[in-house]
Amino acid sequence: MFFFDFFLSIVGVLVSVAFFTLVERKVISYSQFRKGPRKISFLGIFQPFSDAVKLFRKGLQLSCFSMFYFFFAGPFFGLFFMVFFWFFFPSWFLMFRWNLEVLLFFCILGLIPYFLFFCGFRSTRVFSLIGYVRSVCQSVSYEVCIILFIFLVVYSFMSLCFYLLRLWERGLSFIFFFPFLWFMWIFLSLSESNRTPFDFSEGESELVSGFNVEYFGRLFSVIFITEYGIIIFIRLIGSILFFGSCFLIFRVVFFSLVYIWVRCRYPRFRYDKLMKISWLRIIPIVVTSLVFTTEFFM
Repeated sequence: MFFFDFFLSIVGVLVSVAFFTLVERKVISYSQFRKGPRKISFLGIFQPFSDAVKLFRKGLQLSCFSMFYFFFAGPFFGLFFMVFFWFFFPSWFLMFRWNLEVLLFFCILGLIPYFLFFCGFRSTRVFSLIGYVRSVCQSVSYEVCIILFIFLVVYSFMSLCFYLLRLWERGLSFIFFFPFLWFMWIFLSLSESNRTPFDFSEGESELVSGFNVEYFGRLFSVIFITEYGIIIFIRLIGSILFFGSCFLIFRVVFFSLVYIWVRCRYPRFRYDKLMKISWLRIIPIVVTSLVFTTEFFM
């Protein structure tokens, strides 16, 4: 029964990724005074499924310089970890319940740079190498921030189980303790998920799509699904950590629209400033908040 529920949840994630891309294209097009996709079915509702069929119908062609096994396994390596993330989804009917599941979540989060490594380094292309180096450095830097941030919440409620965190936050949300940290979480989630204005792993102006420049068709679809699945999960975790479990779906939709608005509003950031903010600004603030939390709850 558990695996059947988990399968339905993964199907729901894939459908959510499809419609999230449609909403993103619609909002961005209206911000530029365009209509966006609207020709396939009513208001272009089935446009994502048409794009998926088009991508999966394309053949598989590998570069003669790439390392076949690592090049082919890289996207599926990331897809496996994206699917594994949803074991930690704190649902009432589906969840991998364990007292130390937050630690396991940290371990899986730390393996995401290897997905970028396999896709970029094993393509043996200059732009892929530069894109993967930038992606791994950015991912590792902000994973440290996110781990410290979640540990701050965990220490406040003295639990390493997402299920118990959701139960406790039904009566009291974490945002009442540290409201300024919510804006920092938005910054961290944008950086960790490589979203604009921090999409340096896919800087089209200087990297020609970055680490995934050698991928197209089916393998590119797998990378695309992996990235957007992780994006949705990070927003879901942020909503649960700060606002509890009430009206969860509406909050995730609202914050997704906020992130799309950020993409429409702000240009790309400078890479050196992004790394400086991580190590010289965010980490000291989170560590200081952790010290005050330790003193407050002792």
